[in-house]
Amino acid sequence: MNPIKYLSAFGLFCAVVCCNSIASGQQQQEDLAKQKVAPKEIARVELKVPELKVPGIKELSALGRPLSKFLPESVSASLKLRDSFLAKVDSQTQASTVQKLSQVFAAKYGELLNGDFEAPAIFEFSDIDFESAIRGIESCPNATEIFGPFAGKWYGRWAQFDVDHHWSRVIKPDEHTLASKFPDYQIGWQYAWIGDGYGMNHCLSFEDDGTTKRFILGYTEHLADGDFKNIVARRPHVGINAGSGKLIWITAREVFFEEAHANKDGELDSYSIIGFNYIEETDDSKTRLVFRDGFVAVYSRSENARIPFRNFDLTGSVERKVIKPKVGTIDK
Repeated sequence: MNPIKYLSAFGLFCAVVCCNSIASGQQQQEDLAKQKVAPKEIARVELKVPELKVPGIKELSALGRPLSKFLPESVSASLKLRDSFLAKVDSQTQASTVQKLSQVFAAKYGELLNGDFEAPAIFEFSDIDFESAIRGIESCPNATEIFGPFAGKWYGRWAQFDVDHHWSRVIKPDEHTLASKFPDYQIGWQYAWIGDGYGMNHCLSFEDDGTTKRFILGYTEHLADGDFKNIVARRPHVGINAGSGKLIWITAREVFFEEAHANKDGELDSYSIIGFNYIEETDDSKTRLVFRDGFVAVYSRSENARIPFRNFDLTGSVERKVIKPKVGTIDK
């Protein structure tokens, strides 16, 4: 609106403002009539945030990072990692190379189990194409089916420390409005406290030529001595569903095989994490991904039955020229 000069006639000013106000109101009513929207529905849609009683949420909110901020931050970081695993170099992707490396590890771990090493086995995954799963496939289940077996409280050890995991119930896409930044996806998710930090699992669904496809992401942040102001590592993940209660998680330098286990009564009373660290090495113009160790952790429902953490030496590699992921663990 153009500025109105006072000419000494204050009444003229009031008349103009009044007329403009009436005109504005009439225009608003006309617009509403065209849109067939009742005036009371114009109000801004309120943020829909599920109430979860899991450690870490209050502390994050107090520092200005409520779930409404943490969820989009975590999804954005993990989408970048996903892009790096799907980028091609010499007609190959990082996803396909890590798949080959994972198969080498699984074979060597199987040989280890045939000896005196007693530990859970790794589930079968030879028929899974990592690249396709990371890109998104029709057969990928929804968030509840994928993450539901891991919900609840779990107790175990990592290295020399007692560690408590508390995974929330799974939040379906229609139970929240935290993913408006990602209009192309419907996002189901699960929040967790992981002992030295917190994280989220995400299942993103999208439409592709009339077909619904899904892929899995994850994200964790780790704290120094429980100090929420001192984040020592951020780990975006990509995930792969390997069957009911079976997940493969991949970061820029780690692979985890997670499986929920049922007791004789059919109740899920433990879950195992078997994995390895990997690095990229280059010499004589050859680049390879290499692992030199592995680890096993088992979490149970009983706080008084913590199963010892185990690590072991195991070496293997896959050769190729690889693209170095731009997003991964960020250590101070």
